[in-house]
Amino acid sequence: MNYEKPAVIKEPSKIFVDREGELGELIERMRHVMGGRGVIVFLTGEAGVGKTALAENFEDICRTNGFEILKCRCMHYESATPYIPIMEALGKYFKIEESDEKKSPVSGMLMSLRGMVRGEERNENVSLSDKRESMFDRVTNKIIELSKEKPVLLFLDDLQWIDEASVRLLHYLARHISDHRVFLLGAYRGEEFMQMNDLPLTGVLSRMTEERLLDIYEVNSFSLRHTSEMVMKRLGKKNLPRSFLSMIHKTTGGNPYYIIEILDSILEEGMLDPHTHTLDTERDLSDITVPASIIDLIQRRLDSLSKEEKTVLSYASVIGTEFDFRVLERCTRMNVIELLDIIDDLKTGGLIQEKGDFQKEVYRFTHVQTRTVIYDKMSKSRKRVLHLQVGNVVEEICEKKPEAHYYTLSKHFLFGKDFHKAYEYSVKAGNKAMQSFALESALEFFENALLSVKSARNMENAGKKEEELLKTIGEIRYDMLEWDRAIGTNEDILNMSNIRGNGESDADTLKLFGNIGRGKKELQEARVHLEKILQKTENVEDECEIAVAHKGLGYIKWKEGLLDDAFDHYLKVIEMAEVPGSEKYLPLAYIEMGQICAHKGDNDLATQYYEKSLPLLKESESFWLLAKTYNNIGIQYMNKGDCDTAIEMFEKCEDIARESGNKMWLGASYYKRAEALSNRGDTIEARIYANKAEKVLKSINDQTGLSSVYKVLGMINRDEGKLEEAFESFRLSNEITRKLEIPFKFAKAILGLAEVCMITGETEKAKINYQEALDILERIGARQLLEQVKNSLNSLTSDQG
Repeated sequence: MNYEKPAVIKEPSKIFVDREGELGELIERMRHVMGGRGVIVFLTGEAGVGKTALAENFEDICRTNGFEILKCRCMHYESATPYIPIMEALGKYFKIEESDEKKSPVSGMLMSLRGMVRGEERNENVSLSDKRESMFDRVTNKIIELSKEKPVLLFLDDLQWIDEASVRLLHYLARHISDHRVFLLGAYRGEEFMQMNDLPLTGVLSRMTEERLLDIYEVNSFSLRHTSEMVMKRLGKKNLPRSFLSMIHKTTGGNPYYIIEILDSILEEGMLDPHTHTLDTERDLSDITVPASIIDLIQRRLDSLSKEEKTVLSYASVIGTEFDFRVLERCTRMNVIELLDIIDDLKTGGLIQEKGDFQKEVYRFTHVQTRTVIYDKMSKSRKRVLHLQVGNVVEEICEKKPEAHYYTLSKHFLFGKDFHKAYEYSVKAGNKAMQSFALESALEFFENALLSVKSARNMENAGKKEEELLKTIGEIRYDMLEWDRAIGTNEDILNMSNIRGNGESDADTLKLFGNIGRGKKELQEARVHLEKILQKTENVEDECEIAVAHKGLGYIKWKEGLLDDAFDHYLKVIEMAEVPGSEKYLPLAYIEMGQICAHKGDNDLATQYYEKSLPLLKESESFWLLAKTYNNIGIQYMNKGDCDTAIEMFEKCEDIARESGNKMWLGASYYKRAEALSNRGDTIEARIYANKAEKVLKSINDQTGLSSVYKVLGMINRDEGKLEEAFESFRLSNEITRKLEIPFKFAKAILGLAEVCMITGETEKAKINYQEALDILERIGARQLLEQVKNSLNSLTSDQG
């Protein structure tokens, strides 16, 4: 969508010292957003340098120019709770009923997106990573919808503390807003990266920079001139001694936060008349003591507090960056009026502030660093006692709705060393994070549960709980593609299983070993593990596990090009579909059998198997597989020359993919329609759909899909007589499919090259390509295509003779 850039940008009257350059840059980028181009800018600089003040001034400018403002603050120590900043920013658009927590499988703000991943959350054939991407797509689409009504500014402050789940959603959003009126503005402390290399933002910041998704603006400290300007504006005086201004600049390094604190200190120490702001010339300016860092500055302020104020802040720092008055009251056991007086004093002193929530009495630390200093200064024993006390209070207060506090309770009881409760709430928190597809957070909670089991004394069924947790952790690591760590976890499970003689765990672990081997493309290794499952399960007649093993082996044999063997394995899966637990594998077996028949060239039988899966997929709402199946049926009609029916099937694939937010199959529906249109001779419209497919699939880096796109573009270019472009397109397809090790696709890409060589008269090259494709097709038994290649090769050899 194109938008007209405004001729005049309205600016509010608020003025900042020495930020005109940065503000001008942001305003210029704002013009791009108002014209329809997404922008991502991160502000970086040391604590107190004025990043937030700059962002808030820019926020006012955006608001004046009709932007929708979404803002949030990332919070230290709550990093284990997924999606906190995104929930804060988008909360008003996803109103959550109190009962939603129990009704919906997706936690927090994401609960309100009913059907976000449609039936895919019940479909075991779709990985958790794919489900998470579908959810991310829904959230991104919501922001894009807002941007169509008015431009959007999304501001995320304190990005250095962003949690792992949110940073992945942030990266996904950044990759999809380039053509929309969205300004993504972030602020983070650069010095945190120097001290902590394992922050979630670190890796994604590097990737976003490599992908050229963002610009980073450095916000620097003030020069002497601008320090002087700020001091004079702050004090409302134009004539101050140069020596005084130089001292302020030298001692603060031009950091705005330091400057304000030092000026307040000077007023408190009586060196400056608070009414006339006249300096006491008899006092030595060198008497002013300046802290060496923000931490020292905060500590000096904390040292001046009363014992009661320190107690309140200690409990608050343990509760979190945000703290509920009810929890604080019960933990401190203070008289409520006395506690309110202390809170008022802390607010007046700028240490805490009341959060703008009319329904809840919630406060937050004004500066996250204040909370950090208080918490880090406490002894380990005090932290343990206070965490346990806070955990018990939260558990008591939230007894009726504990689901909303699993994350918090897990943390407090783990740090409080009540390992029985820590295990209970960590497992619940892990399951809740899994429902939100926050895999990294789920992994952390399950690992905390494992630590709790190992640390607890006399925990009932500790061995079984440890084994179950290891299995869950292994499966999550497998889904996150952490192959080596998953293997290590599985080895731990096998060792425990051997000690306990648990054959069921053996089969589960071998299955995961097999899946890991498939994922790593170590098919021989995967085959060994799956065949071991057959040996073990056949001895105990566990038909469900036998079905799993046959399904896995069918896939491996198909990938290896052993189509007949693969078909036999899938037949076994169908035979066992009546066994409880095995029926869920039936639709996938039908689909894979259809694939095998298609590769053999039996289009009618392939269509029959695909159509058998359709009612099962609709019943289970497996939209991901439903889109795939309609796409495959369309291919069979196209292979038979019925391009009109094929296009109807591809349109069904597109509708389902679009509705379920699945970009992989949306891209597939585009390039297969392009191929059908090309076969029908409509190369102009075919190119339009091929280009649309390329754009969609590039956005999700789907290499398998892109290989097909380039093959189709090769066909289009060939038919239009653009032979150089055709050769390059087929070469790209060939290059990708060779790496992906998919024999059938690789053979088709080689055939594309052979056909171009024939047109250009390079018969020797054509012959080599035909022969290579022939060898592959003979090995995998793709009979229909094999006959075509043989005929082409025989014709070429005959002509040469």
